[in-house]
Amino acid sequence: MPHEVTLPQPIRPGWSDLGAIARIQEASFRRDLAYKHWMLVFFWLMPGVTFLITKDEETVTGCIISDTHRGKVRIMNIAVHPDHRHKGIGRLLMTMVIEQKPDHPVVLMVQEHNTAAQELYTKLGFVRTGFHPGYYGSGNPGIEMTLKRT
Repeated sequence: MPHEVTLPQPIRPGWSDLGAIARIQEASFRRDLAYKHWMLVFFWLMPGVTFLITKDEETVTGCIISDTHRGKVRIMNIAVHPDHRHKGIGRLLMTMVIEQKPDHPVVLMVQEHNTAAQELYTKLGFVRTGFHPGYYGSGNPGIEMTLKRT
């Protein structure tokens, strides 16, 4: 029987967590796409933005940032530290956001080459609903995915 891992419940980050989140951004995304510390502060302060993290002891392991825009839940960013991937953290963070507003459609953008993320989103029930050729910069397309609720 496989050992079941218990994941920590996502929580709202504190001020002191923002530096660790910025480092996860740097480790997860191209330099021009990673949210900088000042932008994370902006999101942290904004009403209406859902900003959740997971921690392993005192170490921030993942984060998700979302809001509600034009009647849809919009996943603006999700990142899991490379040392903590493939443990269910991304799935947990996505599930928390999805379950917060069960009557709202959920939409996100993902880089075309990020097949691991696309696979996770597909397993969660997302389908491809759009293609944006220069969304992540010249020659770096984005795929729009929307959660199909039953």
